[in-house]
Amino acid sequence: RGEVAPVHRMREKGIQIGLGIDNYFSDYFEVLRSCLASARIHAHDPEVFSAYDALAFGTIDAARVLGLDDEIGSIEKGKELIDIAVESGVDSIKLQLIHNEEVYLPGSYEYGPYNIEDVRETRKKSQLNKEQFQELNRYAIEKQIKLTAAPFGVQSLDVLMTIDPLYIKVASGDMNNFELISHYIKCNKKLIISTGMSSFNDVETLVNYLSKAEFDDYVLMHCIAIYPHKEVDSQLGYIRKLMDRFDCD
Repeated sequence: RGEVAPVHRMREKGIQIGLGIDNYFSDYFEVLRSCLASARIHAHDPEVFSAYDALAFGTIDAARVLGLDDEIGSIEKGKELIDIAVESGVDSIKLQLIHNEEVYLPGSYEYGPYNIEDVRETRKKSQLNKEQFQELNRYAIEKQIKLTAAPFGVQSLDVLMTIDPLYIKVASGDMNNFELISHYIKCNKKLIISTGMSSFNDVETLVNYLSKAEFDDYVLMHCIAIYPHKEVDSQLGYIRKLMDRFDCD
């Protein structure tokens, strides 16, 4: 007989909690949402668990339950992912370079449904320093594949440029961060620009900015900022609209 686990009581007793699914065909984020809703209903408290709690149950906490603590932030795990990418036949690999001080203000404050201290701690555990990033790049070179990253600030950009990347990935959230983009332009590298969460006017504003800076070595990438998104939501026709309006790749 199916029942909802008393997750809130389990956590009160210090029991480690990890969330798994029966098969890899499931939409994992939908599973997380369903589990979060069920746990709140069972506890008769809509605030007993946050969205961050649900995400942790399915990622970091699940790794701890399985005894994989040592693999959280492991550089060897990064190399394994490079091997998988090579085997799949991709042309290049894009990582993220994020330093907390570049994206989060110090102190305590509201951060949507998340606890900002937890967010910073999670980011810190998965953060690549310059030496680790360069080690991954050397491994990628051995495997004959190009490595690059989306840098979320000038400090991260400086780390990225130590490997002389083929291109710089511009994250969707930084598409209107013209101060940061000005630093990208100075690097004289191709920009691969994500347009998720942006309106057509936002894209046009960016293209005009690049044109005024006399920079034309960029690619606009149509993105659906839902992970994973449903095929019906792909909006592939938008690619043609971008190409026709801006005459770009």
